[in-house]
Amino acid sequence: MKKWLNGIVRILFAAGIAAFGLSFSGISFTDQVVVSQEAAKSWGFKLSAPRAFPVVAGDLNDMEGTVEIAFVGDDDTRSIRRLYVRQLGVGEKDCQPKPGLVHLLRRSNVRQLLFGLVLILPLYPMGAIRWWLLLRARGIEVSVWRAFRLAMVGNFFNFCLPGTTGGDLVKAYYAARRSDRRADTLMSIIVDRVTGLLGMIIFAGVAGLFMLSDPVVRRVTAVVAFGLLGLLIGGAVYFVPALRRRLGVEWVLMRLPGRRLFARIDAAAIAYRDHGTILAVAVGMSVLIHMTLSIGTAVVAFALGMQIEFAVLLNVVPILFMASAIPLAYQGMGLREPLATGMILNPPLATANHIVGMLLMVTVFQVFYALFGALFLLKGDIHMHPGTDPVASDERATETG
Repeated sequence: MKKWLNGIVRILFAAGIAAFGLSFSGISFTDQVVVSQEAAKSWGFKLSAPRAFPVVAGDLNDMEGTVEIAFVGDDDTRSIRRLYVRQLGVGEKDCQPKPGLVHLLRRSNVRQLLFGLVLILPLYPMGAIRWWLLLRARGIEVSVWRAFRLAMVGNFFNFCLPGTTGGDLVKAYYAARRSDRRADTLMSIIVDRVTGLLGMIIFAGVAGLFMLSDPVVRRVTAVVAFGLLGLLIGGAVYFVPALRRRLGVEWVLMRLPGRRLFARIDAAAIAYRDHGTILAVAVGMSVLIHMTLSIGTAVVAFALGMQIEFAVLLNVVPILFMASAIPLAYQGMGLREPLATGMILNPPLATANHIVGMLLMVTVFQVFYALFGALFLLKGDIHMHPGTDPVASDERATETG
């Protein structure tokens, strides 16, 4: 009973965050027209600020027709205003069309959407190969196919639990199952996640260097640079022996509860210090993965009608997917939308509906591929390997350590 209650509370909490974030981002499901103060004044009404009003008749896509909006002034005076679609958005003092999310999805470029779907496909084999390399670096023998199956099962659970960390826990469980080198196996997953984060930061930073004239890109790139600096300092503190001794890292680990477990995990992490080439390759693959994901997301944005610099999207999109990893709401919904709105909102070129539609469609694409992980899960036999010989494993660990 307690587990069911905790689950319900968690789902409601995640749904609340998503609903709040989506409402904060200014999303509208139906078509609207944003009326400026000057336009309202020319009609004989008063508006203290530009405001969006719903379209009650007509089609924003009909350039030769008209639409009617339900206008309400500051003094609650109401009026149905008929506007020519062709004139919307002409001049700073005119009205701006704001197509609803349903409209954008219905009128999207299907070919471009399918192209975006295809672009996202390579992420999954590339991610599995990256993890496989990290496993092999520690002498854990496993086939690429089995690593891919486990990675896809983890990806399936990513889309069944809030955030993008639930799949890592499931993957860790099945990977360590029947293994006598659980610490090394678990650490490979952690290192895989860290190299992915590092690749994301590097790609966002490099993409930003080509658009530093844009104030949004300049701010994002500065944040990325500080994040990268923090990771480098943290890595130096953890992996450089002299700094570890001076800062008392071992002293802290030996005084933590369950110090034996932490000591084994620490040893497994330190072992990667001797595999610099593999780590560099893993980071390089992560850069390619996030470049592919960002390009696919940008293609989806253009398919929905967003008109924004390609380089700006390449700089911003990795930050949005970083927010998706926060395990508060499903895929970061309610967190990434306001973040994206604050960075790239620029009506009518990039509206809140464009932003939400872009993130929604990419999530749908990821769910589509994640369903293949469910097939592997239903088939069974998804452990990494059968039980191994402890003596042989210790010998391999000594040779590769």
